[in-house]
Amino acid sequence: MNLLDLASAALADFERTATAPTPAPATPNPAPDPATAPADPCTLPTCEQCRNLGQRDRDGFRRCAAATRGELPYIASKRYAPVPDQGRRCEGYAPKPGDPDQRTGRERWPELWEAKQ
Repeated sequence: MNLLDLASAALADFERTATAPTPAPATPNPAPDPATAPADPCTLPTCEQCRNLGQRDRDGFRRCAAATRGELPYIASKRYAPVPDQGRRCEGYAPKPGDPDQRTGRERWPELWEAKQ
């Protein structure tokens, strides 16, 4: 068998497998349970919405006051400067006065705090 015969055989084998229909899964994937599904980052509060996000420092960063006070020892250093517009679950979250949901981060997501104790 020469090189041309080998290449032709490989091409024929590829065409046979590439055009073969893929079998359907035996059971379809179930819809995720909304109660256990991860929260959508677009609906989570951002640090911009948190009372703990400070004003810009000399270096231009906005620091987290909860981290500065040492309330987030397992998560962040005291100089922690979060991405302010990214939604996240944070046990240090403190809603601003105009927020309709006045629960703190520890009240909203108790599993974050309980996991560290």
